[in-house]
Amino acid sequence: MKDERFIVTYRIEASSYEEAKAIAWAVQVEQTIEFPYEFVTDPYIKGTVTGRLESLEPMGADSTYANVGVMPNVTINPSHYYVARISYLVDTTALEATQFLNVVFGNSSLQPHIWVVDIELCPTLYDVFKGPRFGLQGLRQLVETPTRPMIQAVVKPMGTPNEELARMCGAYTRGGADVIKDDHGISNQSFSQYKDRVKRCAAMVQEMNAAHGTHTLYAANVSGDGTDVLERAYFAKEVGATALMVAAGLVGFGWLHKLATDEKLRLPIIHHPAYSGGFVSPGTSGIADYL
Repeated sequence: MKDERFIVTYRIEASSYEEAKAIAWAVQVEQTIEFPYEFVTDPYIKGTVTGRLESLEPMGADSTYANVGVMPNVTINPSHYYVARISYLVDTTALEATQFLNVVFGNSSLQPHIWVVDIELCPTLYDVFKGPRFGLQGLRQLVETPTRPMIQAVVKPMGTPNEELARMCGAYTRGGADVIKDDHGISNQSFSQYKDRVKRCAAMVQEMNAAHGTHTLYAANVSGDGTDVLERAYFAKEVGATALMVAAGLVGFGWLHKLATDEKLRLPIIHHPAYSGGFVSPGTSGIADYL
């Protein structure tokens, strides 16, 4: 994979082409060497490791990226935006999900007027990030729902006894839900301990599937601290859960990647967007930097 590169496309807000090029240059450097380029003496670092601007074009009104990240009913002026395609050496990612995202939008995420709008993987990264194990058609086969919209139900609210949550699972299964998932706010509280809840809910869904000929999946919320994520996932599968749910914004995208690629699990994964809104809704939500 010598010199193999992948490309990230950024939408940049700027008052002129020269300003957009300066911002793109800052991204090229910040996302890789994070060091004053003029002080670098190693030609490999300067020419290969540092991000490389492949193209920079004004964003037309009909651009695919014109409305990405724009609030509803808000129109932006295309003349104030540019589209920069920057390539990065695949080795900069360490072939890790965490470091890959760090290269895509690490420190530059702290800067205004920059939006990641596309990523073009290279062959080596496709070998690492294979995408969903099942995909839409695979899920349809699992739940034997070939054409109609699939139905997902949620057990809640927080504070409900595990016995009642399991009863809900039974009712949802009989009612035709294709997937039942834990609410993302129910994890391992004293009033809803994880192992007891997952064991009860998984058993109930299995029982109802067997009794009624249904194929409902039950997804356990495995979000937790550190290695608890993997331990909860293994336990969930052991007691009969047929899918997993995780909030990568809370536990980290590295754990999402681990769950997706672990050959001992091989379960469908629901990704919950909790804590991720500030990344995708600029100007509408977020957390104060000092917190």
